Amino acid sequence: MIRLVKTFETDLVFPKCQSLYEEAFPKNERWAASPIKEDFGSTCYAAYKEGVFIGFISLLCEREVCHLVYFAILPELRGKGLGGEVLEGLKALVAPMKIMLDVEVPHKGNKDADKRRRRIVFYKRHGFTLTRTTYMWQGEEYAMMTYGGNISKARWEEFWDMIQGRIKPRK
Repeated sequence: MIRLVKTFETDLVFPKCQSLYEEAFPKNERWAASPIKEDFGSTCYAAYKEGVFIGFISLLCEREVCHLVYFAILPELRGKGLGGEVLEGLKALVAPMKIMLDVEVPHKGNKDADKRRRRIVFYKRHGFTLTRTTYMWQGEEYAMMTYGGNISKARWEEFWDMIQGRIKPRK
């Protein structure tokens, strides 16, 4: 069984989360302020299976919506079904809130288009729906996926306006 544990910068596991964040996400997909630190306004959860650290998730929640900002499993543990187990744990953790997440749009010509398509299939397999909401960020096109009900583009924009106001400047 997967256990998601709220993690703070002072926790011993935090450097593992930070290291995995830096390994799993290319620079153009990272925020200037670390999304796993409290000053970002998000909540980081370390994921454990049988007491062993396997990955982390980073959430931004506002009213009825939680945005899964970052989600990573240790490289040596990928492809073993643990990511799906973490998603199921996340659903239970935030229920009855809706969950949204972003995926890179797999355009022809993207060198990692197959990887992007597999990621979308993975989330669909776990009940997420690909929406028509897309946006550009740091030179990359993203599409929104949701779980637990539709989230309109207007609600998505309102969510991000509220979140932008919560993010504290980096010290």
